[in-house]
Amino acid sequence: MIRSEYYDQLKVLARETRQKYGLNTPRVLKSDLRRIYRDQGIKIDLWPYKFKKVRGAYFNDENGGPSVLILKGLPDEPFIFTMAHELKHHLADQSLNVAMCDDTNENQPIEI
Repeated sequence: MIRSEYYDQLKVLARETRQKYGLNTPRVLKSDLRRIYRDQGIKIDLWPYKFKKVRGAYFNDENGGPSVLILKGLPDEPFIFTMAHELKHHLADQSLNVAMCDDTNENQPIEI
């Protein structure tokens, strides 16, 4: 699949997800994402230790189910962005058991 097709599919998925959860304005809050995570069965793990350039990660295995690691103490904007990005992994990249989101893989289509 070429990059533009992948992005087109993500745009459709984003519109469907926003409609399903009643997100009618451009602004998305932590509480909106926490509600979606709860509905999707995604566990949030706030991580107190800073990894090199890692703000978040998505995990999905048969033992623990879906969970997201987010660096504790992020300001609201990066925290919300990271939650939304990891939700994208849950909705679009479930075949991955782990998706580490850091600066070293930021040019890969699933990370842009």
